[in-house]
Amino acid sequence: QVTADYGISSYFRSRDGVVVNLFVPSRVKFRQQGTEFALEQQTRYPYSDETTLRLTGESPQTFTIALRVPAWAGPGTSLSINGRRWDGQLQPGTFASVRRQWKSGDTLEFSIDRVQRLEAVDPQHPDTVALLSGPLTLFAVNSPESRFSRAQLLAARQNGSSWNVNSAAAPVTFQAFPDIRHEDYRLYHDVSA
Repeated sequence: QVTADYGISSYFRSRDGVVVNLFVPSRVKFRQQGTEFALEQQTRYPYSDETTLRLTGESPQTFTIALRVPAWAGPGTSLSINGRRWDGQLQPGTFASVRRQWKSGDTLEFSIDRVQRLEAVDPQHPDTVALLSGPLTLFAVNSPESRFSRAQLLAARQNGSSWNVNSAAAPVTFQAFPDIRHEDYRLYHDVSA
């Protein structure tokens, strides 16, 4: 169901423009004050921080493009328009609204700082945690007996579509669930300090 909803929840219309809700390779067409526009998004998110949106349109118009800033977005999150850093506020858990005169060829480069963090299974078990990188929950593969400290998990290094974590015994590979095929996997880990 979630995947089926990508097409209908990637973009929304607002009274004064368009809202970018999801970061997926996509293209949306819309009319603004009688002028037809298209917004095309190119990205490797959630395996990369960056998403690029290119606008095409028949003639310049003033309207708002709003970008969702995920609640977990880190302090390195940034937005550039036509190569110039936008100085507006990028508050996690809100939408960053850019109102200006847009013209064909305008480009937005949105970089979402995918901070790594640990989330406990529940409040009663704060030392049983899952490792997350941005929106991805990461699973340890083929390592049922590995033990980690919080610092080791938080020091995970991304390598393509997997992450490497050093445990006391040996390096362990972590992957997002869609990338796991036939491997054994484990989400929650009992961690030391």
